[in-house]
Amino acid sequence: MRTDTRTRQFDPRNAAQHDQAFVHGIVRTDEVSVFTNPIPAGAILTLSNIVPANVFLLGVVLHVVEEIFGATASLTSFNVGDGTDVDLYGATISPAFGTRTSSLDYTAAAAGFRYTVAAEDVVLTAVGENFAGGSVAVSVLVLSVRGDRKRGE
Repeated sequence: MRTDTRTRQFDPRNAAQHDQAFVHGIVRTDEVSVFTNPIPAGAILTLSNIVPANVFLLGVVLHVVEEIFGATASLTSFNVGDGTDVDLYGATISPAFGTRTSSLDYTAAAAGFRYTVAAEDVVLTAVGENFAGGSVAVSVLVLSVRGDRKRGE
């Protein structure tokens, strides 16, 4: 399995996607992206600690970039959770190419906007049979807040 992890800050030149400067601090929007190619064989795929610690989690979404399949035709769907709640970020998600999740797939209010004290996992769980292949791109959207270091230096 190859996993690429990228953290992207939004372009500060784009007024809709820049650090919001306030009187005493900065709010920064980041996206952590993980691309798995291929999904390894097994019932569960754990993406360890991809939700950073000490941030406001806006959401976790994914995109099936290569159809997810099992050893036979009985992989009907998969769930996306955090290791504690098996379907926190989505239940019975289609393994078909092009499937995208959104906040509409969340099964609990805790999946959305909240503060994370420790880093968290994202866990995909096969329904029907084990994973045998396919690829997904998982994006974790967060806000971080820091003091304005220019003031008081």
